[in-house]
Amino acid sequence: MTSAGKLIQCCGHGLLASAAVYLQNQDLEACTLKMGDSFVACHRRDNDFWLVFNRLTARECEVPAWVSLFFKHPPQRAALAGDESAYLVLEWPNGYPLETLSTPNIDLQDFTGRALIVTARHSEAQIGFRYFAPQYGVSEDVATGSAMRVLADYWFQRCGYQQLRARQYSSEGGLLLSRLRGGQVEVGGSVEMMNGSESNNLAPSKTAYEHE
Repeated sequence: MTSAGKLIQCCGHGLLASAAVYLQNQDLEACTLKMGDSFVACHRRDNDFWLVFNRLTARECEVPAWVSLFFKHPPQRAALAGDESAYLVLEWPNGYPLETLSTPNIDLQDFTGRALIVTARHSEAQIGFRYFAPQYGVSEDVATGSAMRVLADYWFQRCGYQQLRARQYSSEGGLLLSRLRGGQVEVGGSVEMMNGSESNNLAPSKTAYEHE
């Protein structure tokens, strides 16, 4: 549940951390986790842990006019993924400093029920992103695996990338990986264990990952 009492549809961060704990404690290479009505396959490869999702297609659209109310510098492209309560992807020019974008407030709910995934390309197959969902009690999520699931398809369509390395420019930061496998996408990263339990960091350096 979110702080606003909303049921999380796909908590990639929680699933990845749970997979890491379970696989390591049980000394397994793969397992399947259940979240709500969904079953998610998980596995580890070297020092990284991976979740396997069905691919979620991003559909290019016009940049909504209301976006300028929340961001001083407008994005150059936009795309939709999922239904009206899912995601809106907003892309800024290459190398744009996403950390300088202001965080949208609750007024966002007057214009859309979609969470915002803002992104920009940094170099070949390397991107940055942030995730905002104030409508669901999440001003900004510090680590967002489900957003990476969407970005894997989005950047494949934009640049043909089969694999991605992404930095999340939240307060704590994050480093995530994705790989396309036909109709599926793998989302992964490393998980740092603290005091016998999972931490919020999904990457080796303090840099990490859910549609709320």
